[in-house]
Amino acid sequence: MSTHPPAGELLQSVSHFLRDALLPSLDGARAFNLRISINAIDLVRREIAMQDAADERESARLASLLGGRASLGEMRQTL
Repeated sequence: MSTHPPAGELLQSVSHFLRDALLPSLDGARAFNLRISINAIDLVRREIAMQDAADERESARLASLLGGRASLGEMRQTL
C-alpha cells in the first residue's frame, strides 16, 4: 500500500503552489519562465491522468489490427 499521494496529485499541488503563491511575486522573464514551467507540469499531470485510457485504446486497436490479444508491449513489438 502506498503511503504517499499519487504523482498526479503531487504535480497538481506543486502547480497550484507555483501559480498561486510564487507567480504573483515575480515579473518579467522570471514570471514568464515560471508560467512555462507550470504549463509543463500541468501537461505531464494530464498525460499521467489519461495514460491508462490511452493504453486501453491502443491495445484495442492493435488487437484488431493484429487479429489477437497479447500484452500491450508484446503487440507493440509484433507491430
